[in-house]
Amino acid sequence: LITSTCNKMASTSRLFVLLVAISCLSESDCVTSSVCSAKKSIRLRVNEAIFCLVNYETSEVRVNITYSNCYRCRGRLLVSAFYGPENCSCSSIVTDHSFRLFVRGSGGELLNGSCAPNKLLTETQPKGLVTLTVYRNGTCSAKVGGGKWRYIPLIGLFCLLAAVAFAWSMVQFAIRRLKRSGRTPSFEPDDSVTRNVETQKENDPATYGSLQTGQIRDERQPLVPVPAPSQQRQRLRSLDTFRGLSLVIMIFVNYGGGGYWFFQHSKWNGLTVADLVFPWFVFILGTSAAISLNSLDRRGVSRWKVLVKVIRRFIILFGLGLFLNRTNVLPTYRIPGVLQRLAVSYLSVSITHLAFAPKRDRNADRVYAPIREVVNHWIEWIIAFVFIIVWLLITFLLPVPHCPTGYLYPGGDLGDYGNYRNHSCTGGAAGYIDRLIFSTDHIYQTPECVHLYKTGPYDPEGLLGSLTSIFLAFLGQNAGRILLVHRDDKRRLIRWILWGIFWGAVGTGLCGGKQNGGLIPINKSLWSLSFVSVMAGTGYILLAMLYYVIDVKQLWMGGPVVFPGMNSILVYVGHEMAHKYFPFSWNASQTQLEILAQSSVGTVLWVIIAYYLFTINFFVKI
Repeated sequence: LITSTCNKMASTSRLFVLLVAISCLSESDCVTSSVCSAKKSIRLRVNEAIFCLVNYETSEVRVNITYSNCYRCRGRLLVSAFYGPENCSCSSIVTDHSFRLFVRGSGGELLNGSCAPNKLLTETQPKGLVTLTVYRNGTCSAKVGGGKWRYIPLIGLFCLLAAVAFAWSMVQFAIRRLKRSGRTPSFEPDDSVTRNVETQKENDPATYGSLQTGQIRDERQPLVPVPAPSQQRQRLRSLDTFRGLSLVIMIFVNYGGGGYWFFQHSKWNGLTVADLVFPWFVFILGTSAAISLNSLDRRGVSRWKVLVKVIRRFIILFGLGLFLNRTNVLPTYRIPGVLQRLAVSYLSVSITHLAFAPKRDRNADRVYAPIREVVNHWIEWIIAFVFIIVWLLITFLLPVPHCPTGYLYPGGDLGDYGNYRNHSCTGGAAGYIDRLIFSTDHIYQTPECVHLYKTGPYDPEGLLGSLTSIFLAFLGQNAGRILLVHRDDKRRLIRWILWGIFWGAVGTGLCGGKQNGGLIPINKSLWSLSFVSVMAGTGYILLAMLYYVIDVKQLWMGGPVVFPGMNSILVYVGHEMAHKYFPFSWNASQTQLEILAQSSVGTVLWVIIAYYLFTINFFVKI
């Protein structure tokens, strides 16, 4: 009796399960809330969500995925699952960009329904869940749920920084007003500190300028204005602020960028906040070089002695760059780098200036006097455009083995739909030259494109990009010459703004105003012509804005970012060496708030260190 009863109960149970399964084939609500027990074993990063595939098809189903920031990519396998709700599969997906799903049957055919290839999922949030259900008739449905909006901590940090900046400005304004009324001592450094800073400025002309706004120059005098005896020379504070702002953003980016995608470098084409800072440094380098080299001319220093200083500075910068590669494995030691690129750019613009720039301005009374910052240096302009012509010829005409001539894309296993999987096409001519000269072992092994496009090694600071980098430094040098040649603020500002609009328009025209379009896409990894043009345009405009606010109107004195700009080499090298040590960084958990806190704390610490070094008059020069 007991055995018979148990058999009847088992038969009833099996019948109930079968009925539920049959009804679930047509009712999407029957997808269980447990959706794949496999999801419990997935450890998510801060920018990831869970993707689960539930298959009611009678055969295997595979899901491929492509992300919207992966240009001309073939789909990669995300998950696959056989028939039945128990045979579902889960994986992690990145939520920084929208994605497209390709759902295929066992024969490789695309299934129809709402998850067809034209379907883009854009609403997925980090830590959320995407459930894709495939039914027996070949249709499918996608559900998106859960997750957290990532940007509340960033908005809070922005509001905090805005409040601190406002309070800092109000305190500085009150101090200046009280100082003028004679009712309180100044909190600014005393005259001895100022004089020592000026001495440091003369000894380190590549970092400091010695120009005061509104100075009048005799056209027969050297290009650098000579201040009146009653005037105390001042630092060009806007340039220090520009440099410091770039450095602070760079530290924040290098310390994780809070885990946000726009504080990471572009995977290939396009621009993010992280892509701005290095070219701004190159632009500022050129501006500082123009001021410092003319200052040495004014002091009567022999150009041969200046050349020795330039070469010594080049060697030190290049050597520091090699040192910061932080490895002792010589067979795979990386040769290119950030400071190496800065050193090459500085050496190039300085040598062309020493060889061809006039020591005195004799064209102040000519008809072309309004553009004499160009006319006086016409030979250097020709040389600068020769660099660009050489870059264009090599980029678009140099034959690259197993790769189309003029190729400008990452290639790899996924790029260009997988047509160039031998990794020899990444970067076209730029990558080929680096692999030919340095070999694959001595260039950057993990570029930004390596994971998204499945490429091989590629160096964004390679040789070919140095040509356009030199051109960008030369455009920055032109900004410095405008400051030197034109004697009133209005003329300087107008010229900076016009040059900024011009080069911004050139860059926009070259890329067609699109991320992946135009004749020459905007690309930081290649340092494409459109990229350096746009960066020059933003450099001119930002310099004009800072100059007007800081040096002309004195509405803001640049604090606190001005202080890292005064000690840029020390802060840059220091943050690179200390970024793996507490309190500059720690093993943060995968929460948005802690990752943002880690990036912010490391950045703020270096700003405090720079301010302290300023108060004790400690500057590192090269």
